[in-house]
Amino acid sequence: MEYLNTKILNYQITRIIGEGGMASVYEGTHEKLGTKVAVKILNPILTANKEIRQRFENEARYMAMLNHPNIVKVLDFDEEPQILAIIMELLLGIDWASYIKQKGPLTPEEAIPFFVQILDAFEYAHSQGVVHRDIKPANIFIEKDNKIKILDFGIAKIVGTGEEFTHTGTQMGTPVYMSPEQVKAEKNIDSRSDIYSLGVTLYYALAGKPPYDASTLSNYDIYNKIVIEPIPDITKYPEINQVIQKAVAKDRNHRFQAASEFKIALLEAFQGEKLSPVVKDTDKKLTDDDRSFVYISDLNKTIVHRKETPEPVESITKPADKSNFADKINKNIVNYFNKINKNTEYYAIGVIGVISLIVFLLFLFKRTSSFADSRDGKIYKTVKIGKQIWMAENLNYKTSIGSWCYDNTIDNCAKYGRLYNWETALEVCPNGWHLPGDAEWTVLTDYLDNKYGKLKATKGWNAPNTGATNSTGFGAIPGGGCNSNVEIFSGIGESGNWWTSTGSDDKDAFFRTLSYNYENADTHKEKKEMGYSVRCLKN
Repeated sequence: MEYLNTKILNYQITRIIGEGGMASVYEGTHEKLGTKVAVKILNPILTANKEIRQRFENEARYMAMLNHPNIVKVLDFDEEPQILAIIMELLLGIDWASYIKQKGPLTPEEAIPFFVQILDAFEYAHSQGVVHRDIKPANIFIEKDNKIKILDFGIAKIVGTGEEFTHTGTQMGTPVYMSPEQVKAEKNIDSRSDIYSLGVTLYYALAGKPPYDASTLSNYDIYNKIVIEPIPDITKYPEINQVIQKAVAKDRNHRFQAASEFKIALLEAFQGEKLSPVVKDTDKKLTDDDRSFVYISDLNKTIVHRKETPEPVESITKPADKSNFADKINKNIVNYFNKINKNTEYYAIGVIGVISLIVFLLFLFKRTSSFADSRDGKIYKTVKIGKQIWMAENLNYKTSIGSWCYDNTIDNCAKYGRLYNWETALEVCPNGWHLPGDAEWTVLTDYLDNKYGKLKATKGWNAPNTGATNSTGFGAIPGGGCNSNVEIFSGIGESGNWWTSTGSDDKDAFFRTLSYNYENADTHKEKKEMGYSVRCLKN
């Protein structure tokens, strides 16, 4: 049945985007506001099927309860005798399966920035008790700004409720990406099943093909391989291969037990090499009809429609100025030797001291750098700590909404950076950088062996500024916070508060805090409308 020029709720159906066996997706326009949405309508022939109808309703319900920037948003749901429709945000971009088919195998530099977002989304979904159960590249969508969106929760379940529609002896999912416990139709499927499917999905991205060829193997053969045989190795990337193999262990007790564990291991395996998350042009030139993709999915198939490819915008990076640095070293060496007694013993000690000084300064120089934000030209210092590259100062990018200067004083912005609400913080980092999740902060603090004073600037804090050494060069400063509802500022000089990308629920999100009077980097949660500082992490 065609729904063109009909109305679903307040949305006029203007065109069809894609159609499948179970559902069709249309573009809809709000008749008063003019906003565009995707309207997914269950095939009317299937509305009489109680199980499919319930599954469709559950998809809307589960997606509506998940409020995360990397999960597609459900806006409304319409139920009529012959019509079930989910109103969703309209996405422009390309699904990961289509992208990889066009481009071929991705390098770690290309795949990992996307996959970090994917793991963040599933860490959140699993924290809400939702298991997806149909993870595959076609259900992962890349928007035009390179943001990932997870699609299709049509066969998802809430752990511990028994609320699912599988029965012993039936499988739900896409064969190649199913976990061993899904193949065996076990009843107690949990989030570790998603971990397995995510491991296979990462394999697909790096290998350019799934581990099992569904075009030559029967489902029976694929199921046997999933249960018995390990997936092939990706020998080109041995360290990342080890991470993938752990994710797809046959025994779920031997897999990563959480998406955050998967993420940390993946970042460590990559050894902090430079990443570039921009979707690049491929040698396979696209026609005008292939130039952008509008999201469409049904319960078991994702369909794409194409329109335009975004122009990538890359941030400018440059090393620190070397000329003055070298001059200062040379001058200090000359002065040092002029003061050394020519006695052999003292001379030897002096030489050792100078060499040690040079080694230390060169080490410090090597791990520090800077880059220019291409949006406004501001130069930010950066620092490499362990395998991570952090901005070494708070972000000070002016947005029209959702950001403040402490006491609304420009001088404070220049000194402490801006304060942002959580929703703005998720979007405000320069291209090539992102708001770190709580797990990424944990990587940092674990590397410091919980010596958080190494992060704190030695100046700018109220006394006693406990433990502050700033030996990492991180330069944490106390920008305080802002209650945006009444625009009351507090904590400047006393506390530094930095948003993480990890949401807690619809109202709260997690942030990290440092205080002037104790040496901790605690995790807390606060209302998302609060204004806190932002430190961006290199992708």
